[in-house]
Amino acid sequence: MTAKESIENLYETFKKYKLNGKIAKCPCGCISDEDEKKIYSKPLRDLEADDIGFYNAKAMTTWGNVENYKHFLPRIIEIYKEGKGKGWIDLDTIHNKLEHANWKEWEEEEQKQINKFVEIDWKELVNKSENKIWIGDFESYLNYFNFEELFKMWEFPENKIALKNFVEFFYMNGNEILYSDKIIKSNDKDRRSKLLNLLERDNLTIGLEEEFFDHEMDDKEYADKVSTVLQMIENGL
Repeated sequence: MTAKESIENLYETFKKYKLNGKIAKCPCGCISDEDEKKIYSKPLRDLEADDIGFYNAKAMTTWGNVENYKHFLPRIIEIYKEGKGKGWIDLDTIHNKLEHANWKEWEEEEQKQINKFVEIDWKELVNKSENKIWIGDFESYLNYFNFEELFKMWEFPENKIALKNFVEFFYMNGNEILYSDKIIKSNDKDRRSKLLNLLERDNLTIGLEEEFFDHEMDDKEYADKVSTVLQMIENGL
């Protein structure tokens, strides 16, 4: 399944949440008439980041309730996927709103479709194209899946794109991952063991060695990163 197909499932799952007239807003004036008009200006699927971004920031705190938010959620997620953070919409903001709405108490199918989208979004990020994946990106997905689950979805070493993304990510963030309680919640000994168990996959060291020799002559900077990551794993971090 692609992210696009997953988003269609979200629309289908949440289509029962309709707007019946204008949604309630804070009377203090913090929501302007112009911002209010934007969310009614087009059909749901035609709303752009600029139309819905302000609502996304105010949803359920000073503007509307949980059912109103569920109405807009598929489009909010779709805009996130299209723009990766434009218009005040990113994965952290979405998660904060879901937490505010006690989403773990929502219908099982609603939770399932949200998690399925995030899973596919993560897999596309790490496996489908070359990306600089920062520790902040990783932490955003940790709101939905634990450390082990995210690494198991990462298709290294067999997928060369995934392997390169892993090398760049681990080279930049390996030490922070190892020592961050936010990422691996364990004591130092258990943390190192958990990380090694995930990285000691069949053929990972062989894949890294091949990657080093493949790029030793044409991209020495990257080859050096591969060598560093390989040494970290072989030396038990």
